[in-house]
This record gives sequence, C-alpha cells and structure tokens, in this order.
Amino acid sequence: MIMNQNVLIRIRSSSRQIIKTALDNMVLLNFMIDKKLIEPYMVDKYIEEAEKNGKIEATALLIEYRANQTGDSEFNLGDL
Repeated sequence: MIMNQNVLIRIRSSSRQIIKTALDNMVLLNFMIDKKLIEPYMVDKYIEEAEKNGKIEATALLIEYRANQTGDSEFNLGDL
C-alpha cells in the first residue's frame, strides 16, 4: 500500500494537536514513529504527556525514538 504523501504531511503538521490521540492509539503512535512524523522538537512534549498519563509503553517507545533521532545510543532509566 502506497501512502499518499499529502496524508503524511497532514499528520506531521498536526502532530501537536494529536498528541493525546496518538498516545491512546499505539498503532498510530508506532506509525508516526516509523514514518518519522513527530518532529524532533515535539518528542519531549510527547514523552511528557505519556508520562503524565501513565502510558509506560508509549513513554519507552518515544524515549527510544528520541535516542535514535539524536544518535544517543544510551538508554537512561532516569528518563522514565
């Protein structure tokens, strides 16, 4: 299945508005991470919201995504 480029652009530009939806839907969050639709400057906001709402799996996934984006290969349990 070929993803329409306009859909990807729309999701990326809406990433700030859909934080809660993405955190409540791991399929959507995984898709956004896989396609790198969360801008690097938004990752910390996603992590903050995930932690605040007790979304452990989402928090871990986002910390790993942030590490991959920044090249930081160390996983720090203090980040949880």
